[in-house]
Amino acid sequence: MSDTRAAPLNGHRKRSEGRIPILYYVPHLPIGGTERQVYHLATRLNQARFRPSVWCSGEWGPVGSELASAGIPVHRVRLEQQAVEWLRSLNAAIFHSMNYCRHGLDVLFAKLAGVPVIVTQRGTVRHWDQRMSLRCWEETRNSMTDRVVANSNAIAAVCQTVEGLNQSRIRVIHNGVVPPDNLPGRRSIREEIGVGAGTLLIGNVAKLRPVKDQFTLLRALRLLISRVPNAVLVVCGDGPDEHELRRLRAELKLEGHCFFAGLRPDPHEVYAGLDLYAHSSRAEGLPNAVLEAMSHSLPVVATSVGGTAEAVVPEETGMLVPPGEPEPLAEALIRLLRDESTRRFMGTRGRRRVEANFAISRMVRHYEAVYEELMQKKIANTPTLAAPA
Repeated sequence: MSDTRAAPLNGHRKRSEGRIPILYYVPHLPIGGTERQVYHLATRLNQARFRPSVWCSGEWGPVGSELASAGIPVHRVRLEQQAVEWLRSLNAAIFHSMNYCRHGLDVLFAKLAGVPVIVTQRGTVRHWDQRMSLRCWEETRNSMTDRVVANSNAIAAVCQTVEGLNQSRIRVIHNGVVPPDNLPGRRSIREEIGVGAGTLLIGNVAKLRPVKDQFTLLRALRLLISRVPNAVLVVCGDGPDEHELRRLRAELKLEGHCFFAGLRPDPHEVYAGLDLYAHSSRAEGLPNAVLEAMSHSLPVVATSVGGTAEAVVPEETGMLVPPGEPEPLAEALIRLLRDESTRRFMGTRGRRRVEANFAISRMVRHYEAVYEELMQKKIANTPTLAAPA
């Protein structure tokens, strides 16, 4: 793996001569919600005030290429002890870890390198932790963190109850998406999978893995097509559950009603062709796909888990159902598929809600405020740390 190094700076004094250098850490750069968030932050921060770069220690992917094309320095350096000296040479003022691996080495190395401000991200409600118990490495990591950013109030609550973090150390910043300026014609994904204008098309955009639970969605589809025979589901994503999902499709005799369209570099072309969006996860922090669907004026039927309820307002922008239960999911889908005026009403209200509460510009402003606050506190407590010009 190559080691792209920035020219070393001589002490904190240099920071007073220009923008605040901020380093984002993300293990990999495939197409995903966290990676997209890094892209939007790095490319949309106030460039007169901040100088962002990205550290990727693992697998390269399309988002890495997009960052590089946008002029954002992307450093590919392994997560090893030698990275401490490299980090020291970058002289970053802020280290923002978008990662939550099982060791916290990224934060430890940043601390050892003397980075003044450390921010860590929380994007899940610990669905990977059935015991809901704090680990030793998490305690160590938290002791070195100046601020924890949670993507939803649901995540913040878990940080308090499981990690024991004081509310004052947590900042909730909801994910942001980019609403399309002009909603394109609803044809591209329909042409690709070969369905006509008379089809009511339901979409799901998510990784094919257990927590996203497309199995319940397929079972709900089996229940609803006897009452809405022109309904079709298109599932967009890849992952370890794909083989079993295809097997379940065959078992439920859903060929012709369920299509797997793979990972989409641009999911907006999918949303543009849908009549309704369905999200069947068993756990969520705050799903970008739900926000993206709402930004395309789509009504949403989703499971009432995690931060999803902070985005979807029942009977206004969509409907919420219990996780893991095909019957209520099917009933909610049937109700909206049969009622075009309600779909249109909910879609319009959903778009407005995203523009007001989940726009990418709003998200970026809140992150900038956190960075400014932490830098000012650090400057006040560290006389040798000069304020940026």
